[in-house]
Amino acid sequence: LETCVTTLVNAANEASVTTAIRNNALDVMVNELRTATASMTSVPKPLKFLRPHFALLKSCYDAIGDCDNELIELRARLSDVLAVLAMTMGKPEERESLKFKLAGVKDYALLRDRKSPSKHADDNLGS
Repeated sequence: LETCVTTLVNAANEASVTTAIRNNALDVMVNELRTATASMTSVPKPLKFLRPHFALLKSCYDAIGDCDNELIELRARLSDVLAVLAMTMGKPEERESLKFKLAGVKDYALLRDRKSPSKHADDNLGS
């Protein structure tokens, strides 16, 4: 997961880290979260690991603009992940989970309006 976070954030602005590669890293994170939360007897390891990276992932989300459809899809999928993480790490008074979930829904709608629907729109972390 650490490699996925590093790839997704791409803090070094490496040109070789394309949006497709960042999407693949996000796919791995989503898969880890989905499989780890199948049994909720304790806090899943991916959630424990991602806790210190929550602010970094939020800043990555904020840095993604309304450019091409690939970046909008990345932002929509990242907002789904952040919505799940915000359930355990966000401040209740800020309603971050709801904020990110609604932002993801808007991005998926934007992709539909642009005639480029996301293959992930109906499978966004089970919501």
